Amino acid sequence: MRTLIILLLGTVLLSCGKKRTIHITATNAATGERYAGLTYYVVSSVTGANGEKYKTENTGVLNENGEVAVTLRDKPFRTYSVRVVEPPNTCYNKQITMYFGSPFDQNGHFDFEFAECAYLKQNITNINCQGGII
Repeated sequence: MRTLIILLLGTVLLSCGKKRTIHITATNAATGERYAGLTYYVVSSVTGANGEKYKTENTGVLNENGEVAVTLRDKPFRTYSVRVVEPPNTCYNKQITMYFGSPFDQNGHFDFEFAECAYLKQNITNINCQGGII
């Protein structure tokens, strides 16, 4: 009986996690403007005897200000990652996936930076009346 109580108490303590609020933003690195309407994912993973298992804890879209606040339970023995789907025509992203406790985790603030592709077009106009370049 005593063993059963200890086992149940240990299960209850390990299954509960503390609440954590994270703040996710998506910014254009070139202009500083925020991206609205991008999809974000918060995924947890745990490694067990059968390999690594993933679970999507929260998903949604960023609001019109390009940000969202998410509250979830941070369970022990799990690794959490935050991901924002990059917008179309993007050639630069600072970090596509960020993890809790990584250097990109600024006290629960995850700032994703994207920049659009840029192209250089060179127009050459011949101003020599003889037709060739000297």
